[in-house]
Amino acid sequence: MSESHTLIGSEPPMVITYFFEESIKSFGKQPALRVKRDGKWVRWTYAEFHRDTLRFAKGLIALGINKHKAMNIIGFNAPEWVIAFYAGFYSAIIPIGVYTTNGPDACFYIAEHSEAEVIIVENETHLKKYLPNWKKLPELKYIIMYTGTVPTNLPPEYKDRVLTFDEVLKRGDEYKPKASDDSLEARKALQQPGKCCTLVYTSGTTGNPKGVILSHDNYIWTARRLIAEANLDGRPQRVVSYLPLSHVAGQIVDLFCTVGVGAEITFADSSALQGSLVNYLKEVRPTIFFSVPRVWEKIEEQIKKIAAANGPAKRALGND
Repeated sequence: MSESHTLIGSEPPMVITYFFEESIKSFGKQPALRVKRDGKWVRWTYAEFHRDTLRFAKGLIALGINKHKAMNIIGFNAPEWVIAFYAGFYSAIIPIGVYTTNGPDACFYIAEHSEAEVIIVENETHLKKYLPNWKKLPELKYIIMYTGTVPTNLPPEYKDRVLTFDEVLKRGDEYKPKASDDSLEARKALQQPGKCCTLVYTSGTTGNPKGVILSHDNYIWTARRLIAEANLDGRPQRVVSYLPLSHVAGQIVDLFCTVGVGAEITFADSSALQGSLVNYLKEVRPTIFFSVPRVWEKIEEQIKKIAAANGPAKRALGND
């Protein structure tokens, strides 16, 4: 076995919270997350990203979400999606992404199968996927919306159990643990490198979705190898987040490789794959762009379409 292979295999195992905090030490003042809302950019530095992650984690504990229980997250890529995901690690709650294309039945199956006590939804559209089945989910305590406002016409039994993201942050600010094992530090200490950090559910094309267990060390090792192989470290990086964060590929690139190198993550809007992605690529000019074959095919088709309108020389270049 070569020395390089020995070094790769001998990297010390690590939990995600430690990995995150090492990045905060290095990149705290650098831009981390940004999203365009009402035509204006909303931004977080890495220090602010870390601050809101801890606030949200404490808010989850304040709501009575038990350790080692699940938190489902459904919605298009957004800073709040990522903050909630990382908050799960600090509060010893297992964050699980759910495909936005899932209907009520698939959402119910994953919530029941994972024993979710809390669900994060983007908006009222996704909230409505859970309301009809809430009575069949006895472990579900709260649903939290990260955009929009809580509907005023909720059934009485759910009126106080649907909260906004900001309300949970505020509860985190006000949280004072009654016992040491209720503290954020105690929850954080429960994390171990080889233990489950998340479940990634398959799309369910054959039967019900299958939950795949992934460990802290699995994610961190994979992210570090990608960073090393692609030579991403040591210079400012920019990423446009648009692939589903419920998928392992989106998580590795957008949630872990980015944090590992202190990249700025710009979140596209939900119409990215219907055409708006190109606008973000032009504005952001990402230094890292990970994609699936179909997106590359669309780019190729557009290049050939443009080339076809040019003269013979330019057309030959475009077709190459």
